[in-house]
Amino acid sequence: MIRFAYAVNSQSIAEVESSILLNVGKSHGVIPEMKFYLSRRGNQFLILQVISVQERTSEASVVLASQGKNGKDISPRVGWKFSSRAPKDSWQFMP
Repeated sequence: MIRFAYAVNSQSIAEVESSILLNVGKSHGVIPEMKFYLSRRGNQFLILQVISVQERTSEASVVLASQGKNGKDISPRVGWKFSSRAPKDSWQFMP
């Protein structure tokens, strides 16, 4: 199990086609359709799903995102830490 992955490159999730490059890949145990979670204070969350995997990196897309304080969907930022372990309270926002 991967404990943490970091966003290396990201685009605004306003574009439905956007993707996020993660710094983990096949050599770390990542597989296609694997999910990564970001949970922040204030009930902010982001769920990514891996769409392609290379040896040391993987590409993921946003599956679900909460709204930030300004009412807009939160967008992933370079350096944000994602976990392959679902947060304890994930049942509150999982579809």
